[in-house]
Amino acid sequence: MNSNDNNKQLFLSSFIDNITNNLSKSKNNYRYNDSIKRFAVSLYILDGKLTYELVRINQSHLSTVNKIIANTNFSVKEGEFKFDGLNKYLISIAVQFSFGSEDCTDVIHKIKYDVNTNSFIDFSIRLTMRYQLLKIVKLIHLNN
Repeated sequence: MNSNDNNKQLFLSSFIDNITNNLSKSKNNYRYNDSIKRFAVSLYILDGKLTYELVRINQSHLSTVNKIIANTNFSVKEGEFKFDGLNKYLISIAVQFSFGSEDCTDVIHKIKYDVNTNSFIDFSIRLTMRYQLLKIVKLIHLNN
């Protein structure tokens, strides 16, 4: 068994242990170990909110995932691609090919404001000449 197989076994074992430990607790008292939290953050970042909520049977609540992301120096902005970081990560885990997609099928339930970028967020990003227009709803401050 190589180290990759060992890692898969460790994660699977950890995942099952987490499910078993939470069975005897109330929903508001579920606890997750670090590997499960890292998986939750990866799933949310790579596949988006809809996919995360679909597979969130035994995952941290979305507010917990957002809190973990907020407590790091890593920022996730709508429509921003981090190709250099992704390339470094794929090289570090010896992956030659990857696939990514965005479906943009989410319904906007409410408008959200991001104080860090001074813009409204969570809109589908419009493409112009194959480039995304980032921060298309940037706020302008007017002085009286």
